[in-house]
Amino acid sequence: MENELEQIRQRLDNEISLRNTTEQEPREKETIINEQRTTAETQGQTFEEELNLRTGQIESKETALRDLRRLLVEERQQKTDLEERLRNLQLEMEEERDRRASTERELNTATERQTHQTRDWIIQRKEVVLSGKVLGKGAWGEVLEGSFRSCQVAVKKIHDMILSDHNRKLFEREMTIASCCRHPNLLQFIGATNDDGHLLFVTELLEISLRRLLSQRALNDEEIVSLSMNVAKGLNYLHLNRPHPIIHRDISSANVLLWRRDEC
Repeated sequence: MENELEQIRQRLDNEISLRNTTEQEPREKETIINEQRTTAETQGQTFEEELNLRTGQIESKETALRDLRRLLVEERQQKTDLEERLRNLQLEMEEERDRRASTERELNTATERQTHQTRDWIIQRKEVVLSGKVLGKGAWGEVLEGSFRSCQVAVKKIHDMILSDHNRKLFEREMTIASCCRHPNLLQFIGATNDDGHLLFVTELLEISLRRLLSQRALNDEEIVSLSMNVAKGLNYLHLNRPHPIIHRDISSANVLLWRRDEC
């Protein structure tokens, strides 16, 4: 009897234990499912945040790419504009060179025409009588005392070795200019030869150069002021010449010639 009761008690304990186990399994499964759901939601939020972040980065990069493309288009347009301006400037420079060349040709033609028309400065060599007295020497030649039509004159004799075609044109131009200059403070030009011999440049004869005078004695204040004013007046006349000013470019004491005004 006791054995039967013991057996019945064990069966009841087993049934109770089995029932408790059966009741705990759903709760554990539910807990696991809840935990998994929470984990999944957390991961989903994380994935969504990461997706939003990457989407924002992609949008930023797309915006930067669009800006770069716009800048590239603008730079290409600027390059095109600069190339167009460069071409226009080159065309303008070529046109300016053509105009300048045309102007120079016209000027040379006019100068040559004027030179041929105004060669009234040419004198005959036989009218110039040279003495053996040398008044000075320079790079272009030597200056001798002589006479022209019974008047005492200074004659610059040009070296043959420097008379190239170019220098002869320069000489003719200088003679043409000198023949047009008339002023009390400029050396009076008389004429020049223009044949195949030594070129002779004839001017009035003055007594002494400023350099030679300074080597003999000092100038007083009155003389300094007077000489300075005379030189300035002569240069002013040249600089105001029309239509083109004349620049001497070689003012020195050797090129300032003097004549005696009185015996004081």
